Amino acid sequence: MKYSALLLAVAFVASAGSAESKYAKYYQNLPTNIAQVEEVKISSKQFSVLDFGAKADGKTLNTKAIQKAIDTVSKTGGHLDFPAGTYLTGPIELKSRVDLHLEKGALIQFSPDKTLYLKPDGKTVRHCIYAKNCANISITGEGIIDGSGSYWWGIARKMVTKEYWNECLARGGVVENSKRGESWFPYGLKDGTKCIGSDYKEQEKLRNSYIFRPEDSKNVLVDGVTFRNSPKMAFFPTRIENLIIDGLKVEAPVFAPNTDAIDISVCRKVLIVNCVLDCGDDGFIMKGGNEGNIQQNKKFGDFSDILISDCHTLNSHCGFGLGSENVHGIKNVVVKNCVFENATMGGVEFKTPAGRGGITKNIWCYDIEIRNARNAVLFNTAYEDKGMLTSATGKDDRSKFLPDLQDIHFKNIKATGTTRHAIQLFGLSEKNPVHDLTFENCAFESDGDALNFTFAKNIAITDSSFKTADNAISKSDTEFVTFKNTTVNGAPFEKNIGSLVTQRESLTLFDFSKNTDGVSEKESNLREKEILPQTGNGASLTLSGRFSKISKELAANKISNLTEKSFSSANLLTLKLKKDSEISISFHGAGSSDTQMRFLVLASAENTALESKGNLEAKNTTVTARLPKGTYKIFTNGTRISFIEVNATE
Repeated sequence: MKYSALLLAVAFVASAGSAESKYAKYYQNLPTNIAQVEEVKISSKQFSVLDFGAKADGKTLNTKAIQKAIDTVSKTGGHLDFPAGTYLTGPIELKSRVDLHLEKGALIQFSPDKTLYLKPDGKTVRHCIYAKNCANISITGEGIIDGSGSYWWGIARKMVTKEYWNECLARGGVVENSKRGESWFPYGLKDGTKCIGSDYKEQEKLRNSYIFRPEDSKNVLVDGVTFRNSPKMAFFPTRIENLIIDGLKVEAPVFAPNTDAIDISVCRKVLIVNCVLDCGDDGFIMKGGNEGNIQQNKKFGDFSDILISDCHTLNSHCGFGLGSENVHGIKNVVVKNCVFENATMGGVEFKTPAGRGGITKNIWCYDIEIRNARNAVLFNTAYEDKGMLTSATGKDDRSKFLPDLQDIHFKNIKATGTTRHAIQLFGLSEKNPVHDLTFENCAFESDGDALNFTFAKNIAITDSSFKTADNAISKSDTEFVTFKNTTVNGAPFEKNIGSLVTQRESLTLFDFSKNTDGVSEKESNLREKEILPQTGNGASLTLSGRFSKISKELAANKISNLTEKSFSSANLLTLKLKKDSEISISFHGAGSSDTQMRFLVLASAENTALESKGNLEAKNTTVTARLPKGTYKIFTNGTRISFIEVNATE
């Protein structure tokens, strides 16, 4: 019996993180720490599915024979080999310690008979390959697994050619006319293939079968195989610890609905490399769960430590993305050295609405090429999904799970052929903007806007270029977007939203103009800025906007005896001086009586007042001081201040 080198490679593994690990190279020189995967351990014992009565003739239904083989191999562990040929089967369940190994030329063809998938309750269906509470399982080889998706998919006429539409009609089925146009459904086919549900609509609701659906397991490997024509998502691992996907190919027509390629749902320690995806929906998509599985996800722990490298999407809705559900949140993700082509929504897309949202932390995307996407980078918190109106439970509790898309970083992104926006950021609201994103050394070409921002805050764009046929920037309810060494259509772009800072300095600013009723705990955190004085010219920082009121306990006689508590409840800016400098701080009132500043203080990092003025009746005032390099605090209790200006000279 012939076994490929790949099978043998799975049998003899090295320990996690060791020098011998063939995956260690992907973790070199990352911008953040990502926990490394451990290689999956499978016994070297070898079995052939043919020895359990399976027939590779494409006609015999092999469900029982394949399941018997899996159950037997699971007892000792080993590799269950599928030699070249076609194996017709219904849904099967993978067990611990088993590797399904498909030799080149082997095809596991899942039956188009949908009654084989219907569970006894008649309300749900089984997945093609399912695994639960397993350890050390894998699917490897050069073969193909086909889900017979064409017997499940509803086809929109506008998505296919006239020839393909006529082929669908020739098969029988049902044509539906709606506001969206005509659609065809494979219900009541002329070839007599069995259907489920009382009509085509019910069958469509039951279309929820994936090619491979492991959950609540650890040590899972998919290597080298092709998943083709899944009824819905192709690969949907959930709550998996230590997951390796290497060289997987996923294929589905662009018109096949909901055919995501790889959906990673609340997993930890995941490596995805050398994959090629061509599908009708999202390519690599991260899903942080919804309200319905909160407790299970909490028990599992962090959704974290995801590394995607050296991958290629040919057709998809998005190349890499998040959503639509992210209630559990996600952190520590690196996506690098990838090519995303022909994305109908975004080359990189974060789509998570109210009712399904959560927090993102420490996400890095770099060395990525985006070709022919609708939007190169897209953040959308108004994504049209059930969660936009209600949560997963169907209740109108959108305020419970708001998206917090932040701490996401892009570097060395090259986007060409973009038909709409280079970067589109659509935050949820003024209180829930997309915020704290960085773009460095990026080159975008777009037929639409360079930048389209709504409810966005603290966006830094550095050493980048935009070539656009439309507006340089379109914005609303957006604060503090900074540009440094950035050009639009070849010309320097010097506009900094929310500031009057020069292009040379490009400092990020903070605006308190919406907080006239007090500063929240989150917004009262110290704000750090750097002033870099230059000989002759100096450097300046101007903050526009109004400042909020502070606690009444701060009185004039406390200026020289400020406490940390006093600072934390007031308006603070933390300054870092890189050189010994002459500092001038000017506060300018907005013009009405309640804008008078009672206190203005320049303090050391230890809260010792260095220069201060109190009981001020004037609307404008200035504090000056000669300071050595170091960290300092600026403090005021002024309200509705129109702007603050900080100047530094050597």
